[in-house]
Amino acid sequence: MESARRNTTQEPSEANLVRLLDLWSADWKHRGRTRAVGPGLRRRERLRSRFPNGSWTSIAALFNPRMGLHRDIQNMAGHLNHALALGDDTGGRVWIEDDDGDSTALGGRELRGKWLDMHDKPVSVDARRYHMVEPHEGSMWALAAYVPQAYARASEQHRQALREAGFPLPLLEKGSV
Repeated sequence: MESARRNTTQEPSEANLVRLLDLWSADWKHRGRTRAVGPGLRRRERLRSRFPNGSWTSIAALFNPRMGLHRDIQNMAGHLNHALALGDDTGGRVWIEDDDGDSTALGGRELRGKWLDMHDKPVSVDARRYHMVEPHEGSMWALAAYVPQAYARASEQHRQALREAGFPLPLLEKGSV
């Protein structure tokens, strides 16, 4: 498997990123898990090239996400989520709450919003507002880069480790959460 990993990293491309994620996750995705979160995802530079002005401290890699209507209320207010879907899939758009949107969703009340195609297209959204992923066919990897509220309490040592790992860290205002 190590030679397969080397082969996928020698030629940087979206297809090789998908192959690398498939290799990297072979152990956990077959046990029913669909998500891996953390700062160790090796392709931060791919996200940085897609979101050159974005900032984040965490990356979630989701395999075939099935996400109903929800809000990420543990994300830090004022910081966008940056997402991208990769793979051989159809469907899988993301619906985001938008007061000017032309689509509706029901979450105990009617919400206005819009559908965005994020397949190989970078999308930045306020994930503290309602959103969901449309069902899809095929294999899909969704990458989401974000800032959790807990980052406000991170030690300088942890922030330095993230800087050294290449994360584009957000600027924090005093008292932000």
